[in-house]
Order: sequence, then structure tokens, then C-alpha cells
Amino acid sequence: MDGDLRGLLPDHAPARQEPKLMRLFKDFQFNNAIFASIWLVFLASVLVQVYVSGEFSAVDKAWMTVCVTVFGLLYFYAFGSMDTFPSGWGQFPRALLRWGILFVIALVSVPVIKTGVVTYAPYLAAVLGFAVPWKKSLPIVVATGAAGAFAVWRLSPQDLGWACFLLFFMPLLLVGVGAFSQYDESRYQLQHELDLAQQREDIASDVHDLLGHSLTVINLKSEVARRALHTNAEQAERELKEISELSRLGACRGSRNGHAHAHPNLRW
Repeated sequence: MDGDLRGLLPDHAPARQEPKLMRLFKDFQFNNAIFASIWLVFLASVLVQVYVSGEFSAVDKAWMTVCVTVFGLLYFYAFGSMDTFPSGWGQFPRALLRWGILFVIALVSVPVIKTGVVTYAPYLAAVLGFAVPWKKSLPIVVATGAAGAFAVWRLSPQDLGWACFLLFFMPLLLVGVGAFSQYDESRYQLQHELDLAQQREDIASDVHDLLGHSLTVINLKSEVARRALHTNAEQAERELKEISELSRLGACRGSRNGHAHAHPNLRW
């Protein structure tokens, strides 16, 4: 009976599926997301201007509220998940995907705030500047700025001055800061790897010295035990016990040092 029942049951229970929402926030970097989102306060000023100005309808205000809120939430998520989602993607495709989504949200704000859409430009530049090398981010930032400046020039030439500040100066500054941040992080990571290599080398040297010393002592005691075997059995037995104890101790220390070699205890 039991055998029949076991035959009807699967050998292995199906693996528990991780909720999709949890996968979206797996290894989420909240520190990066919070630090990046601090600057969204300047984008909120655009929403305040829309609300206090009498030239915008209730529908315009509601639409801008949706646009700014969605932009802010996605901007927060963009920085927190840059290294993890989508899984299997490279850093540049991830950053470009986020940039594209945020760019579309900025474009749908144009019917309401017109040239004020250039306020989004520094945030778009930050997504690329802090995630990918400047050689890849700079052309996109410059092209975006040029297209935006041309549009402002056609629609509202009197706004071209402050628009260029938001389209070029701030984005280029963020790309520069991002490049320095990436350089500093790569240098720190390189130093960490060098420290790990040095620690492994020190552990390997310790293991070599320990085994060399243990083998030397074992060899000497073995020789003493061999000579005392027929003349002093008690001494020979004592030497053999010490050899056994020394062997166990050496094996234990070697195993512990070997584990430390495989798992260095550096933190960063």
C-alpha cells in the first residue's frame, strides 16, 4: 500500500516560486536610490509652479501630478536596481532602458509645461552618468541637449538661456561627477582585490611553514621512536603518541588555514 502511494507521489516537491514583486526588489540598493532621489525636490518645484499658476486647468495639474510622481518613483527604482534588474543584462542596456522610460515620461509632460520639460534633463543625464562610462553616456547627453535646445529655440527663443543651463551645464556636470565616482569605485575595488591576494599569499605562506615544521618534527620523532623501539618500548610508545597528536594538530591547522585561504575575512 505504502509502496503504491509512493509511486503516485512526485520524487521532489516543486520549487517554491519567488513572487515577481520580490524579484523586482531582489538585492535592491536602497542607499543608492535614496541618495539619488534627494535631488527630486527640484523637480517637485515644477509641480508647485503648475499648481500656483492660474494658467493651468485642473486636468493639467492632475496630469502633471501623475507624470512627476511616476517619474520620481521610477527614478528611485532605477538607481536602486541598476546592478540587478533585468537579470542577465549588462550595465549599459540596463541604464539605457531606464533612460528611455524616463525620457518618454518627460515627453508626455510637454503638452502641459511646454519648454519646462527641460527640467527633466539633469535627471536623465544622472541615470547614464553614474551607471556607464562617460564615453558612452556623453554622446547621448549631448545629443539630447542639442535636440532640446533646438526645440526650445523654435518654440520659445527667449527661454533658450536658462534652458541651455539645464540641457548642457547641469547634465555635463553630472556626467563628470559620475565618471569620477566610477573611477573612485573601481580604484577601491582594485585595492580590495589586491588586499585579498596579499591575504591569500600570507595564508599560503603560513600553511607552508606550518606543514614544513610539522613534518620536520614528525621525522625526528619517528627516528627517535624507531631507535627506542627495541630498547625502550615506553619511550617509543610516547613518541608515537606525540607523532599522532602532532599529525592531528597539523591537519586541523592546515584545514583551518585552507578555509581562510578560500574565504578571506576582509570586509568592504
